[in-house]
Amino acid sequence: MSVALNTMVAASCGHTPMAGAALGCNHVEGWLIELDKVSADLLERLRGVLSADEVARAERFHFELHRRRFVATRGALRFLLSRHLEEDPSGICFDYGPAGKPFLKTTEPDRVLYFNVTHAENLAVVGITRAGEIGIDLERVRVFSDWEQVAIATFSSEQVEALRACAEAWRPEMFFRAWTREEARVKALGVGLGDDGRVRDAAGLRVQTFQIPPSFLLSFAVPFWAYVPPLRTWEGEAVHASFSASASGSAEGIRPTCC
Repeated sequence: MSVALNTMVAASCGHTPMAGAALGCNHVEGWLIELDKVSADLLERLRGVLSADEVARAERFHFELHRRRFVATRGALRFLLSRHLEEDPSGICFDYGPAGKPFLKTTEPDRVLYFNVTHAENLAVVGITRAGEIGIDLERVRVFSDWEQVAIATFSSEQVEALRACAEAWRPEMFFRAWTREEARVKALGVGLGDDGRVRDAAGLRVQTFQIPPSFLLSFAVPFWAYVPPLRTWEGEAVHASFSASASGSAEGIRPTCC
């Protein structure tokens, strides 16, 4: 993994609180984690900070690969939050909203952090902010045959028509651009894709979409005033991600002119 993550883990295992990292009121942290690069030793340390229900959840995965990825993602989330909370990551308590979105269980205003997690294959992204509710979604761009049925059930009629008019070679990217933006928005609100779109349009969220080579799209839904800088790996270095699109209010990632 990285020196930074191992240092974080070592500090926690030694019961030394991590120094609080500066996080401005309108700043959003985005961390990219390469899940399959987590060593067996580090994975055990990450497992050690999980709660009993998280460990049980990990054990319910049928394949070992998926168990490892869940442990790496959830353990990393705890360590990243602990940087700002200045407490042992194993002591962090989560509660869950009606749609299953986790949030910090605290009544102390200075300890309120908003966060969200997304993963696709061997990649995970953690977003953390003080600005307000956040939602993120990551997907690999790919071709699949029933895109139109999924689009009709999920997107607006204007988006569906834009996808139909789009050149076939561009359609997978346009579809997953719209999908990640919609999913990020509803995750920020803690609702489901089937909920009333008018509620989402009025939520005061701004959506930013990034391309992560070779074939991933990542969308952040954040309050209008929030700033999303380049992603960081565990080393704190910028990821090779390019700003792809930005929209606010009811505007979406799919437009006929972009095809």
